[in-house]
Amino acid sequence: MLRKSPFLIVILLTISNLIHAQSPIQWTYEVKKLDKNTYEVWMTANLNDGWHIYAQVQPESAVAVPTAISYTHNPLVVPEGKPREEGGTMVHYVFKEVGIEQNQYDKRVSFVQTFQLKGDIKTSVSGSIHFQVCTEHECLPPADAHFTVTLPPTEASE
Repeated sequence: MLRKSPFLIVILLTISNLIHAQSPIQWTYEVKKLDKNTYEVWMTANLNDGWHIYAQVQPESAVAVPTAISYTHNPLVVPEGKPREEGGTMVHYVFKEVGIEQNQYDKRVSFVQTFQLKGDIKTSVSGSIHFQVCTEHECLPPADAHFTVTLPPTEASE
C-alpha cells in the first residue's frame, strides 16, 4: 500500500487550483466609427476550447445565466436599442433527459452596441457584462467584466 505524503497532496492541490484559476474567457473591446457622432462598441468574448457563454435571450426552460450588459449613465452618450450578437454561431442546446433548452456560443461572440454622441465631444462609455461560462461538465459562478472605452477613439484604434 502506498503511503500518501501530505507534501504531495499539497502540491497536487496547488497545481489543480492554478489550472482552474486561469479564466476560460478573455474579453476585448473595440470602437468603430459609423458616422460623425455614431459609434459601435464591440465587446468580444474569446473562449477556451470546450467552454461556452450564454446568449442574451434564453428559452423559458433554460437554467443558464443569460449574458446581460449594463452601462453607466453618461448624459453625453445615448445607446441605440439593445446589443446585438455577432461573429459567432449560436447553438440551441437541448438536454432531452431533463427538458432544458439553452442558447449558447462556443469559441467567440461579439456583443455590439451602437451609441450616439450628443455633439462633437470626447467622452467615454463604461459598463459591465454579467455572464456565465460552462463546459459540458461544469459551470463557473456568474461573473462581471467591467469596461471603459473612449468615444471618439484615438486615431490608432479607429
